[in-house]
Amino acid sequence: SGGGGSDGDGGRGGGGGLKRPLVAVVGPPSVIALAPADLDVELVTVGSTDAELEGQRDQLAKAQGLLWIPTPGSPSAPSDTMVRILDQLPQCRWVHSFAAGVDGLDEFIRTSLLHGGEVASVRAGDRAGTPLAMTNGRGAFSSSLAEYSLAAMLHFNKQVPRLQANKANAVWDNFVMDTMLGKTVGLVGYGSIGQVGFVGKAPKPRPETSTISTP
Repeated sequence: SGGGGSDGDGGRGGGGGLKRPLVAVVGPPSVIALAPADLDVELVTVGSTDAELEGQRDQLAKAQGLLWIPTPGSPSAPSDTMVRILDQLPQCRWVHSFAAGVDGLDEFIRTSLLHGGEVASVRAGDRAGTPLAMTNGRGAFSSSLAEYSLAAMLHFNKQVPRLQANKANAVWDNFVMDTMLGKTVGLVGYGSIGQVGFVGKAPKPRPETSTISTP
């Protein structure tokens, strides 16, 4: 918790400082532990058992946000905890999916957020009665994933596994290394990742650039 806080939602800057909003996090503890320590919000990792949730009841009742971080390698795995937890968050005004895909939240969205065909509302606090907002991480990782795609292309184009094997075996292997010049890249889907990684054009001179001639 932040300095000076005694009721679970911390304080910013100590003594009479502004309290940091509390965000309940559903996800793998190993991933949550990577969060920076200087966030402007306080995070509380939501338990997965009935006993753990009961022990967190008072703290969760103060949470204003709910963050879902899917299990690495299983981003579409359904989250039973998300379905069970919303009733314990009467002041929650915002739900966010760390991932762009929300397949794993399908049941949560249908039964908790859109129960009866209407968007759920904040049930307590100064935002009571306002619709509960939900967002996702679309675009947050586009540059990183586009770079990974380019790295994978170069990995195989330059036969990196062959180079690594040669190094491990102390072999000097003369071979013709391929280039990507002139090759065509096929994009299956043209979302933010494809747009970030593959629509760049050759750099053009800046408008203010001028040619200086000397006698």
